[in-house]
Amino acid sequence: MLARPSAIGVNFKDVYEREGRGKASPPFTPGSEGAGTVTAVGEGVTSLVPGDRIAWCTALAGYAEQVVVPVRAAVPLPTDITDRDAAALLLQGLTAHYLTTSTRPAREGGTALLHAAAGGVGRLLTQLLTRNGVKVIATVSTPAKAAAVRALGAWQTLVTADGTDLAGQVRDLTGGHGVDVVYDGVGRDTFEAGLKALRPRGTFVLFGESSGPVPAFDPRRRCRWLSRGYRGGAAGRVRANV
Repeated sequence: MLARPSAIGVNFKDVYEREGRGKASPPFTPGSEGAGTVTAVGEGVTSLVPGDRIAWCTALAGYAEQVVVPVRAAVPLPTDITDRDAAALLLQGLTAHYLTTSTRPAREGGTALLHAAAGGVGRLLTQLLTRNGVKVIATVSTPAKAAAVRALGAWQTLVTADGTDLAGQVRDLTGGHGVDVVYDGVGRDTFEAGLKALRPRGTFVLFGESSGPVPAFDPRRRCRWLSRGYRGGAAGRVRANV
């Protein structure tokens, strides 16, 4: 199927490819997500016709005047969603959905540390987690972003800066226990603090590396906890969804 984009999405996946960290190798046309209008369909395609509005997030070579979109990847758009909103939302929305369902199901009464909560995925994760009864500790870079994330339902917001004892703040907020799950789309700059903020046998979900890839580490390493006389405990599961 052929589509004419009216809006395209730019995500960290595109940045990774430009930096050589993605699967694409030059020469290539970047871009995989967007929204627009169907201009032609192949033989046997009956679910869509020219003129239909669709969005996609897995079409290759998306930064172009015409994009080949597999039918299975085309999402029909309702009239109340603009092309621009659809192009910005689809990939991030799918990411937030699988992170809170199949990767680590959100459970009422749980606690989560969410890095870069004011970003696209972060805002969606905040809403999905809080809707399912999870207390979200959100990290952001400015007070304005903290206010925006609190408005979405975050339980606590932490404005991070160089020298901030993030893990210590999280332990204080959780009575020394640490959080049940860490959602980290930042990578190198937040990985260590996230491990230290995780409760024993908790889950660490690494789904991005906007600050750079996480250096190699020993998975047998233990995080030390000092709370109410208890020391020790495994760091928990680390799941990579990059």
